[in-house]
Amino acid sequence: MYRHYIGKVVRHVAVFAMLCAIVLASTQPQQSLMSELLDRFVTVMSLAEFRDRDFDQSVAEIRKLLPVAPIREQFYEPLKDILLRVGLRAETELVLRTGLETYPNSRLLRIYLAEMLSGTGRSPEALSILEEASRLPNRGLDAASDRRQRAVVFQYIGSTQLARNHMDEALNAYRQAVELAPVLSEGRIQLGKAYFAGNRLEEAQVEFERVVREAPNNNEAYLSLSETYLARGQWERAAAAGKRAIELGSSDSRALYLLGTALIRSGRREEGQGRLREFAKMESDRQEVERRYRDIDAISVAAIRVLGEGNGNEAIQQLNRGIAAYPSSSRLHMNLAMVLSRVGQHQRAVEILESMLKRTNEGRFLIHKNLADEYRILGDVEASRGHRQIYLDTMEAEFFRYASK
Repeated sequence: MYRHYIGKVVRHVAVFAMLCAIVLASTQPQQSLMSELLDRFVTVMSLAEFRDRDFDQSVAEIRKLLPVAPIREQFYEPLKDILLRVGLRAETELVLRTGLETYPNSRLLRIYLAEMLSGTGRSPEALSILEEASRLPNRGLDAASDRRQRAVVFQYIGSTQLARNHMDEALNAYRQAVELAPVLSEGRIQLGKAYFAGNRLEEAQVEFERVVREAPNNNEAYLSLSETYLARGQWERAAAAGKRAIELGSSDSRALYLLGTALIRSGRREEGQGRLREFAKMESDRQEVERRYRDIDAISVAAIRVLGEGNGNEAIQQLNRGIAAYPSSSRLHMNLAMVLSRVGQHQRAVEILESMLKRTNEGRFLIHKNLADEYRILGDVEASRGHRQIYLDTMEAEFFRYASK
């Protein structure tokens, strides 16, 4: 749940920080509230694995700040993404439901909440929220934007119904999405996928072919079309569509599998086998990355568990063994620094954090935040103040790097 804490998560934190600063143009008291709220969110994410007293206190402070902080409706999405990336589902629900108290007629917040609920096995509740969103009146959007937003709601309804194996209801929702916004490729692709899942291959093909005519650079449409052609025995067309998906930058390994299989079926065995070998290599690499993450997950969970049982030395030893196996893991280094801090070894925690600054460019503002805390405990006011300032400055820099990608 905490795999990409340092790396992907920091980009969303930075987005939220800078959007609040730039777009809101808040008064000084409002800016102070936003700064305080953001700092609590960073603290909660930093402690997502530990769930200790500081974590609970920060969540309680977020509860108090959320209703009074000047958060715009669209900023709840990066907040949702940040929290979910580090496994904080209950906290995500808290934030979104608080947002709905501020924006009671928001379709967007209902979509975000339903997405989160679906991901936690609460599909009936998610469906109810989405249906409620579909009935909300226009809140001042122009007609085209209103139709697009309602179409997205119906896409989510379709996906939720499909996940519940309610095929007829899913198809009906996807059709409504396409009727509302026929220019949106995603709705038609989802409709085609639902037809494919129901073995209605000819209808699926019609939808995918229309998308590639209207959006000729949509690699997902070509990937789905290749799969449909393959299922219908149209080998040459399947190969051409699969090749086009790869040319357009599809990172889905299925594109290689579909292309390789189609080439073999059409008689180009050597070329097809080459593509299947590429597929096997990509899958092997993916599985190796997943194994690495699972190992790091297990090491971190075990170390934090024994820390909670009062055995700090064993937690430190487990993390050190993990770092020996995975020396590039920022997560293990950060967790070691945090465990050392909790057992009173603040100087050693500083050494670990300082070493991280020398070897990584990812998540540096989080490292500076922890260094500021450690130096404060050690009584080095100047160093603490310096790292605190860098922590704030780095958030802004992370945003600009993210926004330029």
